[in-house]
Amino acid sequence: MSRKRLPRPFRHNCCRAPTIITPNRFELNWLTQSNEENNDGLIRQAAKLGCQTTLVTSAFAMMRNAIANLLVTRAIEGEADLPILCEHPAVPKPQNGTGDMTAALFLARVMAGSAARSGPQTGLKRCSGGCLPLHPKRLSRS
Repeated sequence: MSRKRLPRPFRHNCCRAPTIITPNRFELNWLTQSNEENNDGLIRQAAKLGCQTTLVTSAFAMMRNAIANLLVTRAIEGEADLPILCEHPAVPKPQNGTGDMTAALFLARVMAGSAARSGPQTGLKRCSGGCLPLHPKRLSRS
């Protein structure tokens, strides 16, 4: 199918049903038919998908020569809706599938109950190196 024909039905039928979705930034741009070039844009687009939890792999890092994972959650009663950016040094010429492995580790942590007790942030912290909670305003690279 063409790029323009698949995202709308997929976005409206498949992305709203799951509790968690784990696209990389390129897949998120494809799903939302956008071309976001910073984390502020990724946060806006993740929110539009309507999932409770979106983990964006290959997000934009704040440090040079780094790569990041961006966790965007919808507010849970009594809890702020604050995105979390976890970054680590980029690995030169990484194997394919590292984002898929991160998504699998995150889902395993959630299913093991770590996220159920203390939120998806705990699941992300356990599958990522260093975590830095950030305000959306500070995420802009422009």
